[in-house]
Amino acid sequence: MARGRKTVKKLTLEERMEQALVPEREQPYSVPENWCWVKFGSLIKLISGRDAPLSQCNDRGVGIPYILGASNISDNTFTIERWIEMPQVVSKKNDILVSVKGTIGKLYIQQEDCINISRQIMAIRPFEEINTKLVYYFLQYICNELQEAGNGLIPGISRADLLEQAFALPPSNEQQRIIDCIEKLFDKLDEAEKKVQAVVDGGGVCRAEIFQINIIKKAILARAFRGALGTNNPNEESSLTLLKQRWEKFG
Repeated sequence: MARGRKTVKKLTLEERMEQALVPEREQPYSVPENWCWVKFGSLIKLISGRDAPLSQCNDRGVGIPYILGASNISDNTFTIERWIEMPQVVSKKNDILVSVKGTIGKLYIQQEDCINISRQIMAIRPFEEINTKLVYYFLQYICNELQEAGNGLIPGISRADLLEQAFALPPSNEQQRIIDCIEKLFDKLDEAEKKVQAVVDGGGVCRAEIFQINIIKKAILARAFRGALGTNNPNEESSLTLLKQRWEKFG
């Protein structure tokens, strides 16, 4: 055995549970009994980006796309400006990209097979037991909190700001019901916003209505992550079972 090499102790299921669960005294609010409060970091893999020299990038579409920062993200779409042949840090399809430097909290569910991410971006890769869309809406929900955490001379958030977030985990079927409900309500609000925007573009004064629509969306997300959308089935197996099954399978 090599000298100086430390042996990493494998945690028991009980130790994993203790590390992942949020103590009752630290839980922000009450949720249905078959939900559980966990640290966000216990549900995801978090990948920090790294800058590559511009000399290694090109605008000819050679290599894989390179996301520089928040300026490349708008309304869950990614505008490609540069490509790179020798990637530094690569995110994968269905990762959630979040801007963490400068403009904080812009989000994109990745559609491309591979993207090289800069240090202004982190990639969040939910474990298979967690619905990616649910994580996406959770990040929308805590966006203001992340921005407040990142206030400073040079705005930015750390890995800990994400990993230590308290997350109320619903059972598996409830996750999809929440997403369906959010998207149904958001679709109606988006239609209303288009009509209001048409009035604004036509010279009318309805900007306050657009602001109000955004307030309503935040209220919907707040209810969603409190189990207050009327979708929860109290007879479903607790989400604690999801965590135990994962740790028993992967250790």
